[in-house]
Amino acid sequence: MKFLHRVKRIFFYSIAFIIILLIVGTVWQWSAEKNDNATFLPPGKMISVGSHQLHIVIKGTGKPVVVLEAASDGSSANWEWVINEIAKTTTVCAYDRAGHGWSEAADGTRDAIHIADEVHILLSKANLAASYILVGHSAGGLFVRAYQQQYPDEVAGMVLVDADNEKETTSLPGFVEQLNSDKQFAKNMSAFSYAGIARLIFSLKTPAPTLPALQGKQIQSSWSSSKHWKGLAQELDARLQTNAEVAAKRKPLTIPLEIISAGRQPAAWLALQNDLATLSAISRHTVVQDADHLSLVLQKENAKETSAAIMRVIDAIRLDTKQSD
Repeated sequence: MKFLHRVKRIFFYSIAFIIILLIVGTVWQWSAEKNDNATFLPPGKMISVGSHQLHIVIKGTGKPVVVLEAASDGSSANWEWVINEIAKTTTVCAYDRAGHGWSEAADGTRDAIHIADEVHILLSKANLAASYILVGHSAGGLFVRAYQQQYPDEVAGMVLVDADNEKETTSLPGFVEQLNSDKQFAKNMSAFSYAGIARLIFSLKTPAPTLPALQGKQIQSSWSSSKHWKGLAQELDARLQTNAEVAAKRKPLTIPLEIISAGRQPAAWLALQNDLATLSAISRHTVVQDADHLSLVLQKENAKETSAAIMRVIDAIRLDTKQSD
């Protein structure tokens, strides 16, 4: 009986200790998030797209307008190297999808068509006139392609940066299993973030160490919030629907298209990159051998290759416009 009594005491003390940790973590998260909101103010505009507001950063002047679409867990801060380079030449903008960066969270399905429709409203309200060059990194490639499919007359060119291919559903071994695992992870992180778990993790290791210090801290703050993980989970929940939507409207393009691929990727992924290069009759495919999936945007030297690809599309469109005139 004494042994059982001792076990009960250990059990109840353990539960009490866990509860105290959760309370302390929750208070810490609330205080730190309040401080983050005061410290990292939105560098761009907040624009209503219906039930929620999206954040957009606009730099530079001129035409065509370049629109930067981040990866599934990314935000406008991811594009710091690229946006500053392109702003020297023309108007360029980067925005945050619902739940990411400074944008508000949104309810409902976060599939490609819904996201494309929101971006259409956002660009219109931001007074950014078409025609656009759409640039999509990773899953952002699916979203910009959905935009082009929905609003083809508004898109003059496209750059896909190590972008996802809708054919990955059946062509990448273990894709569905990995997707299900990622969805569950994002949902767990969304729940745990209220108690400061995500903040603790990313205080030990920053998600974007190769960006300038300010943008690195902005992303660290974003990834510490439940809102970020909720937004990611919503997009992952709709991922198979997104792939199906893009696949259903896939057809040959006649606009300048640049494919930038990371050389440090598996053969199956690079095969899907080659497939993306067949989307347009006016395409160019560049493989950056020393780059990985993230470094094409987040690392300064590799991001130069992405900027160069965007510049080639800008030049092609301007030349075509000049000849037309």
